Amino acid sequence: MKNLLIIVFLIFACQACKETIIPEESKEEIVAQVNNEKLTLQDFKAFFSDEEWNEMTFENKKTHLNNWIELTVLAQESDKLGLSEIDAIKMRIDSAQKKVKANALIAQKMKEIEPTEDELFNYFKIHKAKYMEKRKEYNMQQITISTLEKLEKVKEEIGNKVKFSEIAEKYSEDNYAKNGGNVGFVSVNDVSEDIWQKLVPLKRFYYTSLEKDNKFIIIRHIDDREISIEMKFISVRDEIRKKLIEEKKRDLVNDYTNKLKKKSELLISI
Repeated sequence: MKNLLIIVFLIFACQACKETIIPEESKEEIVAQVNNEKLTLQDFKAFFSDEEWNEMTFENKKTHLNNWIELTVLAQESDKLGLSEIDAIKMRIDSAQKKVKANALIAQKMKEIEPTEDELFNYFKIHKAKYMEKRKEYNMQQITISTLEKLEKVKEEIGNKVKFSEIAEKYSEDNYAKNGGNVGFVSVNDVSEDIWQKLVPLKRFYYTSLEKDNKFIIIRHIDDREISIEMKFISVRDEIRKKLIEEKKRDLVNDYTNKLKKKSELLISI
């Protein structure tokens, strides 16, 4: 079934070009051919790591195959026009080959530098200041009532400039009533989304109301602040891993290159 899907995919991907699709039973497993140039399934997979290949969707593979076909068509035409024999182009081709070889060598060496869990956690502890999350908090008061009649009375008393805390103690039906409706500082994780959406745009000392769970809630913005919260290691582990790999890669390339240069016979004339 898997082979059948690959064949169907290749037929659709290569319709735009005059390449030949090799039958499924071909031993070479050729996935596409542009004139006399062939691309086998093994060669196609070689463009990617095993992880990249396994994660790619059917459409991604179609796109990559079509890109290879277009590149091959252009390269073949360049050869026909003799552009590949120009000295400057030869130098660029040679440079590109060296880059591919160098990157292959670095990739092979990179397998030896996977950071350990201890290295990741030690980096996190040393650089904790980098992994702080800014969080906005609001100091709020709240009045909870169950009838529309009480809601109108509360709004009337607020309009008459009766202290919010006194109104809360008199009318509120939640546990904050005895504290004058004072909830304290809350963040997005401490209140429901509908309350948070109402609270954030409120100016200091202003109030608004909403209906929730068959009750009416009046909330008042008293103050706000921004605090820094230490992020958890697990939430930044992948980020730290990538950073350490990049650092190790730079060190590896520099150290390994210098080591090879010392072993090589070098002659520099400029």
